Amino acid sequence: ILSLIGAVSTYGIALNVGGVIQETKSLFYNSPENLAKQGIVTNMKHEVLDIDFDNKKLKVKNLVTNEEFEDNYDKLVLTLGSWPIVPRFEGGDLENILLCKNHDHALTIIEKSKEAKNVVVIGAGYPELRRKIYEEFHSKGLEIIGVSLDNSKVGWKKAIEKDGLEWINV
Repeated sequence: ILSLIGAVSTYGIALNVGGVIQETKSLFYNSPENLAKQGIVTNMKHEVLDIDFDNKKLKVKNLVTNEEFEDNYDKLVLTLGSWPIVPRFEGGDLENILLCKNHDHALTIIEKSKEAKNVVVIGAGYPELRRKIYEEFHSKGLEIIGVSLDNSKVGWKKAIEKDGLEWINV
């Protein structure tokens, strides 16, 4: 069983799994390499620990090497992004429980889906998104189970019926 948590990149990942989008890298509208050609410096897998706006300096941590360093900037663009809320549950740290948010997640999901028989989608957001996940994974012969994080079982069941989500939902 392959379990997916999250939603933002899920639509594109679902299309990639279904073969509609052939190349995973095409899920993204730009890349650090393309930005560099425009003179824009990007530091992927880095965390900004502190910003000194007056002196235009940053305290940065490289998340790969754990090195901390100071950097400066002329113009600063903050791209804070978001991260899926992952509920704590027994087994949540198992190997096939995957987040569905970014390029690395997409590659892992696509690779693991090749060997999966069932996909459990936890909290996939919008009905159109859940439907696309179902269509693409189901087209590969996978059984899909949706898990809602909704607090209202009555409201959740009405939404499933209204949205025509015909797969197993718990």
